Amino acid sequence: MSFVEPAFAYFLPIFICLWLIACGRYLPQLEVMLVSSLVFYTQNRWWMIGLIASYCVVDWATAL
Repeated sequence: MSFVEPAFAYFLPIFICLWLIACGRYLPQLEVMLVSSLVFYTQNRWWMIGLIASYCVVDWATAL
């Protein structure tokens, strides 16, 4: 998804509403951000979920 695609016009208000609902609670905000990021970066390219997840696991393991 790109910032100039029409789908972004639907994505942003939904994200903001979910973020405001989760406001003040750490774990729900983290979940909203994580799921929204995955949806944004993998829109029409769902095979990238595995790639992004593997990078997260490697980064997390390296940080330990």
